[in-house]
Amino acid sequence: MVTKNPGAEARLHLLQANRDAIAVMLTRAAAGGVPAEDAVVLVIDQGDAIGRALANGAAENAGLNADDEAERVQGRGEIPTAIIVLPLAGARILFSESHPEVARGLLRSPSTGQVRTVVVAEGAAMLVHAEVSLPFSRMAGTS
Repeated sequence: MVTKNPGAEARLHLLQANRDAIAVMLTRAAAGGVPAEDAVVLVIDQGDAIGRALANGAAENAGLNADDEAERVQGRGEIPTAIIVLPLAGARILFSESHPEVARGLLRSPSTGQVRTVVVAEGAAMLVHAEVSLPFSRMAGTS
């Protein structure tokens, strides 16, 4: 059997395992001025070469060391995962050359209760409009 999208199952597993952390990071991003409707969440497997580079770049900008955290988590037998929230415009620029289909897909608005999420794992990126429970009025459907 040939898989049409190798690694898709691993990327979906990573997304599912991090739904609560996604909600926390979206709440923090909203407090910092990135509204949920303009947010793109990156869920990154730091064991992936592309993911490690993305996580390290984001961590450096924040004055952190992503490799140290990844090693600590791997020591517990967990997948080292970075969750980063970007404004839509920044995410489109980030993926415009490496994953143009993701950049184009980011233009589609998610349904109420969903957020644009790009999962990076297994050597690729996948866009998912993920359902996330948030206290935001738009996300909660009380706008």
